Amino acid sequence: MTLAYHGLCDAAQARALVRRAEAIRVPAFALMLDRCGGFERAGVAWLGPASPPSALHELASLLAPEGLDSAAFIPHVTIARRAEPPARTAIAPLPWPVTGFHLVESAAGARSGAYRSRGYWPLTPRPIKRAGV
Repeated sequence: MTLAYHGLCDAAQARALVRRAEAIRVPAFALMLDRCGGFERAGVAWLGPASPPSALHELASLLAPEGLDSAAFIPHVTIARRAEPPARTAIAPLPWPVTGFHLVESAAGARSGAYRSRGYWPLTPRPIKRAGV
C-alpha cells in the first residue's frame, strides 16, 4: 500500500524522507481489507478498507509531501493494472496486521514493478492488555 508518493527525489530529498521516517512514532494497528474497487481512468483494480483506522491516516499524513491534502489519500492495494475496474463492493475480510513501513524506491527506467526498499521502520508495539489491570 502506498502511503505517500514523492515522485523523483534527489539525494538530499531522500535523506530528508529517511529522517522523517525515523521520527515517526505510531502504534502498530490492524487493517481490514474488506472491499474491492477500481480507478477507472487508471485502469486499476484494488482491495481496500471500508473503514480505515485513524492510525493509517496518521501514518500517511506524517509521510505525505508538503502541501498535499490528506483527504486525497485513498488507502488501497493494487491487485491488477490495465484492468476493467470492478464496482466497489464488500468482500470477505482479509486482516492485515500493520507493524511497520518501508521507504520504497522505484528503479528509474526499469520495468514496471521494479522496486527496492531503502529502509524499514517498525511501528511502536501496542501494550498488552491484561484482565483486571
